[in-house]
Amino acid sequence: MDSPTSYRVDGAKTDFCIPGDLDATPSRRGHEDPVAGGFTLHGCYSSHSEACIGPGNLISVAVVAKSYFPGRRFGDLPQGSHLRTSAIEGWQDAKMLEEGLLAVPDGGDKSHIFVWRSSARGATQPMDDDELMASCDTLGSVSCNRVLHGDDFGVTYSFFTDNEIPGDFGSLDKQVLNEIERMRCRR
Repeated sequence: MDSPTSYRVDGAKTDFCIPGDLDATPSRRGHEDPVAGGFTLHGCYSSHSEACIGPGNLISVAVVAKSYFPGRRFGDLPQGSHLRTSAIEGWQDAKMLEEGLLAVPDGGDKSHIFVWRSSARGATQPMDDDELMASCDTLGSVSCNRVLHGDDFGVTYSFFTDNEIPGDFGSLDKQVLNEIERMRCRR
């Protein structure tokens, strides 16, 4: 097995040591100095080997500076951004899910939805505290992207789900964050 490659993520208190048997991008096997910037790992769904992270439905995980994803709240989205515009235009056609979640259609792409946690039940438009939970493509198999904040890094991960629209993210969030935390370099 190759020795680990060290990746440095802006703002993270330690580097991340990726085992040589995992396929990381950018690939810097044998690189002595820490690789600056984030990294992406294949999840077990997309890996063609036993060396992968997460459960079988995890496609990929990218670790970046926390500042790369400023927030998931509606009020944090820039005026005129696609996410903000789609939420405003699709809110009236949203499908109510369990636990205060809404599936808001993307007006420009009928096979794409945004899953929001509404801060005010029954609201007719998005509120500043509404939180974007996932962005999903429902054409064929349902695949979603989700953004998380670790203590000192940002994460975006993608996954497949058997559900028509996913509603529970806690278990997968925890697995993804635990996998990343285990990769911190020991001093």
